[in-house]
Amino acid sequence: MKDDPAESVLSSRLIKFIVGEKKAEYTLHSYLVAQQSPALDVLINGEMKEAKEGCVNWEGVEEQAFLCFSQYIYTGQYEAQKLFSNNHESGSIDYWRARLLCHAHTYCFADCYGIHELLDSSFKKLDADLKHAQQNRTVITVMPALVKLCWPYQSPPALQAMLLNHVVDQIKNLWTEESFSVFLEDCPEFSTALLKKIVQRQYGLAKGEHW
Repeated sequence: MKDDPAESVLSSRLIKFIVGEKKAEYTLHSYLVAQQSPALDVLINGEMKEAKEGCVNWEGVEEQAFLCFSQYIYTGQYEAQKLFSNNHESGSIDYWRARLLCHAHTYCFADCYGIHELLDSSFKKLDADLKHAQQNRTVITVMPALVKLCWPYQSPPALQAMLLNHVVDQIKNLWTEESFSVFLEDCPEFSTALLKKIVQRQYGLAKGEHW
């Protein structure tokens, strides 16, 4: 039995991951992956095909979310902006779109596999970045793309609730965004949720309460 965590990591076998639509291939130390949650422990060390072959097919996982996960398991944190800072000018619409969507994808990935600390970290990072919308018109411009990611897709309720609150905060500015208006027409689920949230806030009603 190894007492040194570093030795446990470095001596563990490497697992291949095939990630995203491009089927990019990466390798991670099995010890670190398995330590993140019971679900990943079973995936890596159990009786599943992935454990026996040492290869995990994650074509349905966003590559940036996987890279954030990789940063996290080796360093204890992740910095989304490092993944695309060379491709997008800092502060541009493309930069903020990539940054916000990266946090959201990472949150959904962490929720799927029960990685609680990564879930909490990505939630806080996304919430903090969205607060820039109060002073940054560029962030507001990107918000419709972020909302579209989570509706009607069944993303975690906590993520939807947080995004909904930010949308209500910026509703006057978002109302002038054509992409937001189109999305309201295309996604009645979101439109209904938004209307309920506005009414609840306007009249101080608790959820389920009537005036």
